[in-house]
Amino acid sequence: DDKKNIEGYVLLATALLKADSTEPASVVLFQAREVDTANVAIFELLGDVYAAEKIFAAAAEQYKTAVHLDSTKPELWMKLADSYKRTRQYADAAGAYARVISLDSNNVIALRSLGDIYLRAKQKLYANALPIFERLSRLQSDSLAVQIQYARALYGTNNCEKFIPVGDRVLKMDPAQNEIQTMLADCFNRTGKIDEAINAYRNVNLDGVSVEKLITLAKAYKTKQVYDTAAIVYQRAYKRDSTRCDLPYDFGTIFMALKRWRDAVGMFERKIACDTSSGYQFASHYNAAVSLMQIDEYREALDHIKKSISYRPGYVQAWVTLARDHAFLKEIENEMDAYKKVIEIALA
Repeated sequence: DDKKNIEGYVLLATALLKADSTEPASVVLFQAREVDTANVAIFELLGDVYAAEKIFAAAAEQYKTAVHLDSTKPELWMKLADSYKRTRQYADAAGAYARVISLDSNNVIALRSLGDIYLRAKQKLYANALPIFERLSRLQSDSLAVQIQYARALYGTNNCEKFIPVGDRVLKMDPAQNEIQTMLADCFNRTGKIDEAINAYRNVNLDGVSVEKLITLAKAYKTKQVYDTAAIVYQRAYKRDSTRCDLPYDFGTIFMALKRWRDAVGMFERKIACDTSSGYQFASHYNAAVSLMQIDEYREALDHIKKSISYRPGYVQAWVTLARDHAFLKEIENEMDAYKKVIEIALA
């Protein structure tokens, strides 16, 4: 008879919950559970009681029992997922949200929650998030938040071709999205759309841009031969992190293009000091010598050109530069010896 009256317990507990009377509701449900230990509604309502009291770990245990008894109800899995999420058990929450989606493929709340977990993970799971936000972008095409997450997933998977129209769409919806603007500029640059990249970066607050992105922007300006602006951006990156050894050489070549010869020499000497690879040792010494000769510092240039030759003795132009340097210093015999070496290499 008691089992026949179990529905009465459930209805009473439901009414008490609606009235925010969680303690009396729990008493009724405990009594009901003594009568029927396999009733899904009882465990679901007990979970609802604990959730209302913000005891989410206990709520999760009740919902877990409920889905064990009946795994076909997406709303039960959703409650379990939300409880796991509240207790920061994100892996378990992701599994429960996935079960919701397997039962209700267009459940936008579950899709969004699962995608957000992937994108907020310590090691962001962009590839997992991408198909979720791709689907959501069709289901909620007017949602700015969804479009932003879709853009992040595309960018995180290096899918610049698809990112560009999505990034454009986000910025039309909200031009203040600086993160997306930066990503868009970077994607234009990666796909060889240099003019578009430069235009996009004009709308970016460079104070919030990483050193890596600043270098990318500087290289874009350098590619378009906008050397003065490239120098300004490189300077900003170098001030942000002067320990980086990859900056001085490119910075030096930009100074050469601007005919700021002494500044160029300073950058090449920094590269020489931090990078012992033979290729950069040769190139840095050689460019330093060429720059010094432009400001008539022939004696100082001589040391650099000799060192460049020590790294690449078969490079003809270095011997020609050495001969010219000796000529400016009026060291005729040394000049002739250098030209003889040019002929020797040419005939080898």
